[in-house]
Amino acid sequence: MIGFIGAGKVGSSLSRFFYEYYVHKGINLLALSSIYSKHVTSANETISLLKKISCNQATACIPKVANSIAELVKNSDFIFITVPDSVISFVDEELYLLGKEALKDKLLVNCSGVLSAISAFKKSSELTDTVSLHPMLAFNSKETSIESIQKAFFTLEGSNTGIQKIKFILNETGIQHTVLSSDASPDDLKAKYHLASVLVSNCVVGLFSMGQDLLCECGFSKDDALKALTPLFINNANNIIAQGVTHALTGPVLRNDAITLKKHMNCLNDNDIDLYKLLSQKLYEISKNINPQKDYNEIKNLLFSEDKNK
Repeated sequence: MIGFIGAGKVGSSLSRFFYEYYVHKGINLLALSSIYSKHVTSANETISLLKKISCNQATACIPKVANSIAELVKNSDFIFITVPDSVISFVDEELYLLGKEALKDKLLVNCSGVLSAISAFKKSSELTDTVSLHPMLAFNSKETSIESIQKAFFTLEGSNTGIQKIKFILNETGIQHTVLSSDASPDDLKAKYHLASVLVSNCVVGLFSMGQDLLCECGFSKDDALKALTPLFINNANNIIAQGVTHALTGPVLRNDAITLKKHMNCLNDNDIDLYKLLSQKLYEISKNINPQKDYNEIKNLLFSEDKNK
């Protein structure tokens, strides 16, 4: 059975996802034992959301609110820790103090994007198997849709036994997943993986905001700027998804249009010019791969120069 320590957006959404499969697909492995949160109200909210999912087995299949971590561990085989990174160490300490016998045959699952299994479970990893399971998805609600979670890509990292156990759950739900691997340390590996997710998720919000502000300087209202940029933004994202980065690229860097790049930089302050140059340098590398015979030297000199006025 599965227990959740933490009843925020991630914990509530994942518990709903597994519960849905247990109820409607009859996968007993995905039955939920209980939910624990320091904030009992939050745990009760999650239970209320689970009760909305019809269950043919009446109330017997509805998980309970655990009174303590010890109670949850006792009744669970898979213990998902879905608390903020800043408090994971406190949960780890409490799990460790339960002792080896209490954690025997249990799997501890950390859902942090940036913390490796060994970092999340510095102490309790000495007593049982641990794994880091992270969905590449932005959870903006306790009721993140089942469909969104189903389509998300999950990544695994941790002990070999732990990875095999959690893979079994993911295979039962049909979730796409991969095991992170490299010569880097687990912490460096997770940091790099998380950075990739942040670049195409959070950082894009900053770029969109920058574009919106520039349009407002051209007389657009905030709402109109949003409406104007939306089709451009969505179409480009769809092109990347459908064709890949190389075939989706358009614009002045690909065209080798140094005059337009200079005009763009004249519109920006020093910090924004640095950002523009850094992003355009990446586009330059892509463009060179697309058109290896084209002479991009003028653009190269412009983008890689430290002179902000060049």
